[in-house]
Amino acid sequence: MRHRARPIDLHLKGVEQLGAKVTIQHGYVHAKASKLKGATIHLAGPHGPSVGATVNVTMAATAAEGTTVIEGASSEPEVEELVRFLNAMGAQIEGGGTSRFVIPGKKTLKAFLIPLSPTGWKRNLHDRRGHYPWRCAPDQGRTQAFRSRNGKIASHWRNG
Repeated sequence: MRHRARPIDLHLKGVEQLGAKVTIQHGYVHAKASKLKGATIHLAGPHGPSVGATVNVTMAATAAEGTTVIEGASSEPEVEELVRFLNAMGAQIEGGGTSRFVIPGKKTLKAFLIPLSPTGWKRNLHDRRGHYPWRCAPDQGRTQAFRSRNGKIASHWRNG
């Protein structure tokens, strides 16, 4: 099966609004920030909400200083699963399953073992190529996410 190219403009817009400097070099996206700051971000694109952009911006916002509001967020099952996962680790994300998220930034999240819903995991692996378990690690290796044989994800994350 061929993968079709997908735009990443909403991903870039979201992390830039949180304070990251984004550059593209030799086909690779580099986003850097000494500190992310909460913001109001509109993620609705011309083709509707983006699952990937919602996932990436939600995770970045969880580590940002202050509160982030995401308007036009995706409400797909894997996004709800991510919100449930992050909240179980100590995040306080409101609005999972809706198009509006309110995300207070956290300095640390705790380790947690969470059973994944069959719908979220199946869609995540087959529809989205399993992007979110290892995208929990954008912070220089301080996050670890593992899928175990019993269908659970274990993770540990800390910022700073």
